[in-house]
Amino acid sequence: DLVIGKRIRIGLASDGLYRLPIHVATTLVTAINKTEKRREDCLQSFLYWHERFGHLPFGILKQLFPDLCSSLNLSLISCDVYQFAKHVRALYPISTSCVNEAFSLVHSDVWGPSGIHTRQGFQYFITFIDDFSRATFVYLLKDCSEVPHIIETFILLVYTQYGGTIKTFRSDNAHEYMCQSVEDFLRKRGIVHETSCSYTPPQNG
Repeated sequence: DLVIGKRIRIGLASDGLYRLPIHVATTLVTAINKTEKRREDCLQSFLYWHERFGHLPFGILKQLFPDLCSSLNLSLISCDVYQFAKHVRALYPISTSCVNEAFSLVHSDVWGPSGIHTRQGFQYFITFIDDFSRATFVYLLKDCSEVPHIIETFILLVYTQYGGTIKTFRSDNAHEYMCQSVEDFLRKRGIVHETSCSYTPPQNG
């Protein structure tokens, strides 16, 4: 047995087969049981040290105890605590607040730059999403400096073409949204500008 390093039995070759005496079965079962017992002991010892080292990654623990891990298939071992500890944060809760009319809350975000420009030179785009209807408006941009002008254009479009009034404008904390021209434009029209918490994109629609 390669695991326990012991000879279980000697068989005699006959007609291309190795013949073993019938009474070997008991010895074989005993040897298998010992092998499984040793593997179980190795697993328990491995998990013990995994916990003692603060749920150290299996790969690093294998480097520390190579002999302990020689008979273990690490891909079949799991640790719930280790998996949860690797997560950056808990799942973001589903929002329970809702709006009751179109354009009362609008989410906006800027994407880019793209590695490939369009034929017209566009490499960014800005989106506006109505929280009530989920209607989405997309504008292509050549540069982020166009964002304040596009925001003004969109808000006027909503007012003149759809008869809607934006009450709350929600975005992240990108500098193109936090510039003075955008803040002044929203303030003059009584629009509340909400920003999501840092590194929390699910808050923004």
